[in-house]
Amino acid sequence: MLFWTFFSLFMASALFEAGLEFLNWAWMKKNSGKVPEPFEGAVEKEKLARIEAYTRDKIILGLWSDLAGKTLLVGMLLIDGFAWLSWKVELLGMGTVPAALCFFGIMALAGVFLSLPFGWYGTFRLEERYGFNRTTHRLWIIDQVKGLIIGGLIGGILLLIVIVLLYHAGTWWWLICWAAVFAFSLIITVLYPLVIAPLFNKFTPLEDGELKDSACELTTRAGIASKGVFVMDAEKRSTHTNAYFTGIGKTKRIVFYDTLLKKHTTGEALAVLAHEAGHWKKKHVWKNLVLGQAVSLSLFAATGLLVGWEALYNAFGFKDVTPYAGLFLVSIVYSPAMLFLNPLTALLSRKHEFEADRYAGIVMKKKDELCSMLVKSALDNLSNLNPHPLYVWFHYSHPTVCRRIEELKKLPSAAQTG
Repeated sequence: MLFWTFFSLFMASALFEAGLEFLNWAWMKKNSGKVPEPFEGAVEKEKLARIEAYTRDKIILGLWSDLAGKTLLVGMLLIDGFAWLSWKVELLGMGTVPAALCFFGIMALAGVFLSLPFGWYGTFRLEERYGFNRTTHRLWIIDQVKGLIIGGLIGGILLLIVIVLLYHAGTWWWLICWAAVFAFSLIITVLYPLVIAPLFNKFTPLEDGELKDSACELTTRAGIASKGVFVMDAEKRSTHTNAYFTGIGKTKRIVFYDTLLKKHTTGEALAVLAHEAGHWKKKHVWKNLVLGQAVSLSLFAATGLLVGWEALYNAFGFKDVTPYAGLFLVSIVYSPAMLFLNPLTALLSRKHEFEADRYAGIVMKKKDELCSMLVKSALDNLSNLNPHPLYVWFHYSHPTVCRRIEELKKLPSAAQTG
């Protein structure tokens, strides 16, 4: 009964997700050729048709990828495949911790190999077709290998910590485990811009000139200390544009994609920087960290209760309570519920984006440049100009460009702000 209850919820959530994708597709078709007000005069019919085709192709690829992953998971569930895998690794007689690492390692590798064809197609067919791809097969393979090694090391260390605490930390293992995982994630956040990111991209200090001077002046005025302004060689992989802050504490740094600097004016680049500065001034990074850890603590607490529940293991074909496998079983039981937490986190994220826009528009006086940047960036990246409102509500971490510009236009002009 427990298994079929979960299975029904899982299938319902999967169908709901697919339904959202088709709804978004149908909405785009219904509004085909319609140019939203902020884009009037900035987009030709040919460009709009290209945006719609790109959106459609991404939806199709995403649906096939999701179908493959869920089919494998459903197949394993129906044949008690996870119980069989646990039994097989334990037959090797390696001990509990090595068996747990082997169990999760096999599943992780299966996920990687399942995703590879879709990743390859997305890069060398879809992105290539629309003029975004710049990577070579050699570089793509190197990236996959690096990602596998780094992900394996980080994931393996984290999993080792969790498994050891699960078996040896007593009743309150979940609380100690949460604290350990939190500390580990902070360490990775600090190390990422210094050690991990440079393994994939080259980061060079921004050359002296107007942009660097203005960027330093802007961050100083915002009261944000960083370890410098850097340019990332994004163009060797893609023509998509972006800019971001990374790191925390003394490792904070500002990063511009080289593609952004080539396609946009200095004022527009600074508008992006002003927006990111708004996130820091409004303490969004720390607010998200606190919220994320509150959710994480709740999940760890629930896991602490469920991981010893014998009925859970019986429902999925296990003969005995196997705590390390219980971690995985609990995670897939959570998955349907997590889908419906997405709108809440997305809603908060969109609220933060509006606040950062407001800061950039009023305090940094970059309202007009930010509006221009948003329009150009959406067109550069072939972003869907007519997403369905329900799809936005469930999945968009950023408000639509139309909504952002609508709110920006309500702000006072630079002349009015001083």
